[in-house]
Amino acid sequence: MPESAGPTPGPADQAALAAGRRAARLAWRGVLGGALGGTALLALALWRVRTMLADAPASDRPVLTGGAYYVLMAGLLGGGFLAAGLTFVRLAPLSSLYRRLSLALAAGLGVLVSALLATLVHHAFGNGALLALAAGAAVGAAALLLRGDAGA
Repeated sequence: MPESAGPTPGPADQAALAAGRRAARLAWRGVLGGALGGTALLALALWRVRTMLADAPASDRPVLTGGAYYVLMAGLLGGGFLAAGLTFVRLAPLSSLYRRLSLALAAGLGVLVSALLATLVHHAFGNGALLALAAGAAVGAAALLLRGDAGA
């Protein structure tokens, strides 16, 4: 007698499973799209800082005054808030405010990781690579965030 893998799910179970899968895909697209949107802003800010400091003499001390510092901080914080905001808005179909806020926070913190990666990209490939990173991240964010829920 063959062993059964368990009872076959009924129509209600299959509908609930499909709804869970749609919600998971929506969450992934929202978090990744939001993080990419924040990364685009951050990469633009890093590019601007590097162009502002292009003629500055080499120094082993960080620049903590002047316009470059404020552009860098605005890009980092703005990128995090943009990522969180985009994610929160994109996840509007989710009924749980707790889930929306926690996933938005994850996207915002993901921008910190992208800041480290953007710095590596700059050191390896130069200022032009920051613009390419910003453009690629913006296109990726638009593709993920503007996709309709029907295909979720």
